Amino acid sequence: SRDKADMIGYWTFTDILEEFKAGISHFHGGFGLINRDGIKKPSYYAYYLLNKLGKEVLQEGEDHIVTRSRSEIQILSYNYAYFDEAFKSGDTSLLSHEERYRTYAGEVDKILDFKINVSPGSYLVKRYRLDRENGSAFDKWVNMGMPEDMTKEEVEYLKGVSRPTIKTEKVEAESQINLSSILPPHGTELITIRKSR
Repeated sequence: SRDKADMIGYWTFTDILEEFKAGISHFHGGFGLINRDGIKKPSYYAYYLLNKLGKEVLQEGEDHIVTRSRSEIQILSYNYAYFDEAFKSGDTSLLSHEERYRTYAGEVDKILDFKINVSPGSYLVKRYRLDRENGSAFDKWVNMGMPEDMTKEEVEYLKGVSRPTIKTEKVEAESQINLSSILPPHGTELITIRKSR
């Protein structure tokens, strides 16, 4: 409920905290937006995408918001996955160092369609995608074999892949641009629409 808060804050920026010893895993589930190696987590990029929204809200629902700035329209959509009842009751038996997703209920892809009214012309549509396949340093680390003593090369690799995927396309429109987002669980996508010059 954006109308109930003037701003939001985050408790801790990085996973480097006094409470944790230096030998703790690279991806131990800490609260930080950035892990101890400087690798940005998806939560960091959630703020990054939120910061790209305009101040004027055109439409919103439980899984999206459409905003406008002076020369651009932004559509932020997301597929939030809720914890299952067992996990909410304190059962952590399905959670492990490698497996972090079994504790969610009813995970299915979500399809969202948007019809954006525009004046005639050419438009640049840019998509920022963040999900387990795009921008999740944790999932890439698991695919690497979960190395605990990472080399500088491995850390730099994870820094490079832990960001949203960006795709752009040019669209010709008379009066409306029709867009779809197919979001996997835990996925989010920001679409920006700007008149092409």
